[in-house]
Amino acid sequence: MDWVEFLRQTENKMAHLHKAMDEISLKPEYTETLSAMTEVLRDYQTLLEKAREELNESEIGHRREEQ
Repeated sequence: MDWVEFLRQTENKMAHLHKAMDEISLKPEYTETLSAMTEVLRDYQTLLEKAREELNESEIGHRREEQ
C-alpha cells in the first residue's frame, strides 16, 4: 500500500470513529469506551502525521532526482 492510500484509509477510519464517539459521548455507561476510542484516534493522528511527513520527504527527494 502506498502512503496516499494509507492516508485516505486512515482518515476514513478516523471519520467513522468520530461519528461513533459523537453518538456515545452523552451515555455515561460508555465513558471507558470513549476514553479508549480517544486514545485510538490519537494513535491514528500520529500515524497520519508520520505518513504525511514521509510522503512529503519522498516527493521532495523525487523532485530533486528529476532536476
